[in-house]
Amino acid sequence: MHQLRKLVLLLTLPACFDFTAEPFGEKGLHCDIGSKCDPGLVCDANDYCVDRCDEVRCGDHGGCKHNPDGSAFCSCDSGYVSTAEPKCVPVGSKDAPCGPSAICDLGLTCSGDICVDACAQLNCGEHGACALQDNVARCNCDSGYKEVQGTCMDNCTDVSCSGHGACMLSGGEPTCDCESGYEASGLNCVVPSCVPTSHAAQHCDSGSLYWYDSCGAREGVAASCGTRG
Repeated sequence: MHQLRKLVLLLTLPACFDFTAEPFGEKGLHCDIGSKCDPGLVCDANDYCVDRCDEVRCGDHGGCKHNPDGSAFCSCDSGYVSTAEPKCVPVGSKDAPCGPSAICDLGLTCSGDICVDACAQLNCGEHGACALQDNVARCNCDSGYKEVQGTCMDNCTDVSCSGHGACMLSGGEPTCDCESGYEASGLNCVVPSCVPTSHAAQHCDSGSLYWYDSCGAREGVAASCGTRG
């Protein structure tokens, strides 16, 4: 249809018409490669001159205007700002731009220069729920669970017990059940220190009195004998 309209226009042009002038670029007309649309219009993917403001809904607090390239933006009232859609929303509200000079409202956080729901950034899982602490989203985890990278995980998560035991929960708190020859020290399994005890004296084959090292025996090492100092 647009081709027929162009043909009719060409047939009705006066003989003195300057065909070297800029082609027509009115709204709804076809825009060929190299042709230009009228100010405020752009050539869309279907090669028609269109007004981008026809696609914009700025809302009750602003109006649509054109950039020099024909793209549209929302000119918003005081106290409102344009989103990427674009659309006029209150400053600091959800989807509003944010940065050092534009702070998000309570319950929102600045992510990628956009105000978003702070709790939407967390997936606390089935063992906790998001809560705001000083306007920072945190996972409020159930007993026996802790927040690990934004998710509520078992308190034994990341507790290796030094590789010589297994983490177990006692009253919701992690403890180490250590292998034979090791003892718990906090959340680690360590070799116990050797401390000789004077009451563990015994006789060696020579019949002389020696000190017996009970710690050495616990470590699986033969008890050494020496003269009483």
